[in-house]
Amino acid sequence: MDGRTRNAERSKAALLDAALTEFADHGLAGARVSEVARRAGVNKQLISYHFGGKQGLYDAVIRGWQEQERSFRAESASLGDLAVRYLEAVTADPRWAKLTARAILDAGARGASADDDDSSDLSDLHRRKQQGELADDLDPAAVLLAITGMVTAPVLYGPIPGNYADQLRRIVDRLKA
Repeated sequence: MDGRTRNAERSKAALLDAALTEFADHGLAGARVSEVARRAGVNKQLISYHFGGKQGLYDAVIRGWQEQERSFRAESASLGDLAVRYLEAVTADPRWAKLTARAILDAGARGASADDDDSSDLSDLHRRKQQGELADDLDPAAVLLAITGMVTAPVLYGPIPGNYADQLRRIVDRLKA
């Protein structure tokens, strides 16, 4: 890898890190590309060059979160373990929880539908219910909302009690059939 390629990769990484902060703090609509560039220490034209603009940069940040999710979403993990993995990810970098909350707020009130096949998380909960990991009387959409709240609220409101991860795992594991 030559110096120019290394510099381009460093610039992209710096932009993504700065964009995560800006989007977490201000959402897509409120984020300013000039502020992202300033935080990254690069010229703002590099945002268009590398990402095609603000939306492309936002999409790249979201893809970064999705890549992290794939890294800890082991198919065999219990639901309680999966909730703890999400908690660990958002406590390691609270900007992810803020970004998620901001994205939900920016989208307005959104109703979680049990029939929403577009949501991989919801589809996973439907699968887990069919396999007996969730009680029959629980709506997977309500479970998704509850787990999301249990994972993100401590990060957004802080501080997290020392045994919270264990408590979270135990609470979620009690949702079994």
